[in-house]
Amino acid sequence: MFLLLSFLQIIGDDLIRDSALSAIDTTNNAPTLLSNGYVISLVTLLIINVLVMVLNFVLDLIRHKHDNHNFKVHIIATKGVEVESQVYSSFQKMAALQSGDEHELLESILKLDSFLNQNRLYIEKKYLAHTNEFLDYFKSIQHKMTTKNIKKEESFFDKLTKSFYGE
Repeated sequence: MFLLLSFLQIIGDDLIRDSALSAIDTTNNAPTLLSNGYVISLVTLLIINVLVMVLNFVLDLIRHKHDNHNFKVHIIATKGVEVESQVYSSFQKMAALQSGDEHELLESILKLDSFLNQNRLYIEKKYLAHTNEFLDYFKSIQHKMTTKNIKKEESFFDKLTKSFYGE
């Protein structure tokens, strides 16, 4: 930008010098020739100024759009962490239930299923797949808590932990 302005100043100075030399030759046209150099310099500077303003405006729009996108991604990621931690907590509560708590397990399954449907946008696909698989396991043992498999639950918790941390 500085180089461009320096170049225009040199061109304007040359035009003024040329018009001054021709003004010496012809005394009648001296004021008009001298003012032509100033007018050309002024017009070129105005055009450059307008172009720079338009370029700044376009770059600000692009930067603003990029900032909005980053803010949206940040909000979704923050909400996703909150939702996924609540889901994990719900699974821990369901895993702690023993036989005789079938009604409480059913209520927990329904609440968690509803919560997952409401917050599906914030949960990563891999985590959601493991969550649905774990929820299906709890649905299958709902009527018969004696079929509960602790090793299987531990493997589900490991899968959830790994998918939460992106492993």
